Amino acid sequence: MLCENKLIPYHSVDPTGRRVLVLAPHPDDETFGCGGTLARHTAAGDPVRVIILTDGSKGDFSDRYQPVEYQQIRQQETKRACKILGVEDLHFWPFKDRQLTTAIPEAQSMLSDVLNNYQPQRVYAPSMLEFHPDHRATAHLLIRVLSQLSLDMEIAFYEINQPLCINSLVDITQVLRLKKKAIAAYDSQLAEQDYDEYVLALNRFRSQTLPSTISHAEGFSLWPAAAIRRWLSLTITTGPLKHLISSGYTGIFERQLPFLEYWYGLKTS
Repeated sequence: MLCENKLIPYHSVDPTGRRVLVLAPHPDDETFGCGGTLARHTAAGDPVRVIILTDGSKGDFSDRYQPVEYQQIRQQETKRACKILGVEDLHFWPFKDRQLTTAIPEAQSMLSDVLNNYQPQRVYAPSMLEFHPDHRATAHLLIRVLSQLSLDMEIAFYEINQPLCINSLVDITQVLRLKKKAIAAYDSQLAEQDYDEYVLALNRFRSQTLPSTISHAEGFSLWPAAAIRRWLSLTITTGPLKHLISSGYTGIFERQLPFLEYWYGLKTS
């Protein structure tokens, strides 16, 4: 699964041939973070389910809309974007924007049911290193559920506002037109910031180590669920990770172990 060079992948991988679940904290994260990869999955006939966890109601920074109207707009934008990407299995969960951390118990039960019933082979989710609290809460939610289940799947952490120490690259050059079109469906968000430029700049950057025929790629930190469960079982206040813990420890390090071990070559077993 991991690339030959431990620090930077020098080849793209084919993500297709898997049943896919996407966890998106807000309407648009599924497209910004892994839209090109999703287009490749759907083109290959893979089952793809997208779950939007919050209503995205805090994204109206310019205060142009009434709350109910704005939530409806964001849902309609997501439906258009997902249709462009070929995704038909789309679900909206009822949690409020920037309040996902308070809804973890309920969301945990819902996600456990989805994983047990849908049985995805790969789950795409934002990482614990993200800036936005709902992004981190989504990763935290997934990891908590994984710690209680023994399902065999891959977890692909995607990038939104925090680049990762990636170990997997997916060439999206041939589906770039679809990703651009899906991004453009989010009129309400593009009116706030130039998200299209940020997203595509990162995708362009991710092609740096790939052949010149590849113009854009999406990067992921990709891990077997079993490896994440193993990291979660560690007592990190002793052993090789002890020097990483300071008096201001926040409890996040155990959730970052896949990234830390990968990047620094730490041995945790």
